[in-house]
Amino acid sequence: MAHSSFESRRSALQLTAGLGLYAALARPSRAATPDLTREEFAGRAWSENLSQADATLRYLAYYAHQLRRPYAPPRLAALPDQAVVKAFDDLLLIVFHTADQDVARHLLQVHEVLLQRGLAMPAQLQRSYDACYSSRLFAPAAQLAQRFPGQLEVSPLIHVAADAGIGVPTLIRLVSGRRELYATRYVMPLRPTVIMIGDPGCHFSRAATDALTRDAALMRRFDGTLQLLAPHALRLRFDDYAEWNAQHPALPMAIAYHWRGWPMLDVRSTPVFYFFNDGKVRHVAAGWRDDTAKDGLIAGLAAIGL
Repeated sequence: MAHSSFESRRSALQLTAGLGLYAALARPSRAATPDLTREEFAGRAWSENLSQADATLRYLAYYAHQLRRPYAPPRLAALPDQAVVKAFDDLLLIVFHTADQDVARHLLQVHEVLLQRGLAMPAQLQRSYDACYSSRLFAPAAQLAQRFPGQLEVSPLIHVAADAGIGVPTLIRLVSGRRELYATRYVMPLRPTVIMIGDPGCHFSRAATDALTRDAALMRRFDGTLQLLAPHALRLRFDDYAEWNAQHPALPMAIAYHWRGWPMLDVRSTPVFYFFNDGKVRHVAAGWRDDTAKDGLIAGLAAIGL
């Protein structure tokens, strides 16, 4: 898991510059990348098997190069209806992969034009809300819910601690019996720690958890160090997480508040086990085809001295 000096510098820039980084990337992207449709670009980005951080930079560079100016609010009025609908879909793809607040605001502007023209569909209204909520623009999300009462699937309120947020490792935790969420900063222990990226809707995450809970000896080796972490997603499926935690009280699942706070992890694939010691990743075990995957966990535990 070693990083070159360039990669470390890029990660630092990503965390500090945050949402403005795509502007710096626009010029090299324009020189190196021909104009691509949304489908062509998405297919290329997928085929390159990029890390989450690198994929996000690529999507934001694509936005800066091909979408931001053509779909700028002053130009939207002159676009035909079909082009405005396409603008919404193009920007939604970027939000889906980046949870970028600037792009989410841009998406809202496009949705407003669709509303003014009488073209907005219920699915677009829901996606606009989800884009705000997932990028942690809670005020615009609440305004949409108030403006369109009864027309949205509204996600629970997230209480964010003062020291938590987008740029630091932050967990969203569920409180049993309450439809409220609490986001708190996660401080990586120096002692051996294991983080499992999982999802309630992932068959393989369920298989991995069931195998662990059936193996008392292996669970003892984890020694209470295992933290389950669900990916940051466009839609927060509260009921799925509540059901999971009710069924797995010994292995409750928290949710990543924002992927930017977890640069040491890739929170897109499930299940993946990250083994930490002294705050550094020492081993990664990905996937769960069957119980032979336990070998990867045993190797990971040995790598961190458990």
